[in-house]
Amino acid sequence: MDKFIILATKNEGKIREILDILSEYRSWIKTLKDLNLDIELPEELGESYEENAFIKARYIAELTGYPVIAEDSGLEIDALKGELGIHSARFGGSVGYKEKIRLVLEKMKDIPWEDRKARFVCKAVFYDEKEDIKIITGGKVEGYIAYEPRGERGFGYDPIFYFPPLGKTFGEINEFEKNKYSHRFMAFNKLKLFLECFYKGGKL
Repeated sequence: MDKFIILATKNEGKIREILDILSEYRSWIKTLKDLNLDIELPEELGESYEENAFIKARYIAELTGYPVIAEDSGLEIDALKGELGIHSARFGGSVGYKEKIRLVLEKMKDIPWEDRKARFVCKAVFYDEKEDIKIITGGKVEGYIAYEPRGERGFGYDPIFYFPPLGKTFGEINEFEKNKYSHRFMAFNKLKLFLECFYKGGKL
């Protein structure tokens, strides 16, 4: 195979979820590790999830000449008025997610349940510089910020994101459940429709 799609992320949790969602296209999707590309992704300086995802997609596309899939996602908490969102990964500085979660819960310690509304948002981008194709899809899932971390599954802020339909945090549900309801599933499931056309059209 002389053509494939590169997945522009180094986040192992995201890689695992995305490859599971796009499992029927796994043979056409290569991770940076698959290609032994030990490169730093560009800093996410955009003002939206779409811009940040495209910054990464364009960088890898220009570097390699191959089509690229990238995404940007974040946790939006109404009570914190934009402190996270596109800044979610950088919230609290270079500390790990256990500390980021602790900081979030500290800021929200006096906020009642009805005001703890939050959502995970994801924007996925497919970009092919040679074919001049840019596709953007999105997904969003609504929930609440739990009073304490629950569960050890998932990654990032999953242990404090309570999802009412299941009565659990994303840290408590398995991968099958998460990939049925998550923001990332919604975004990449929409992208599947394009990938099917892309493949059937002989682009891969």
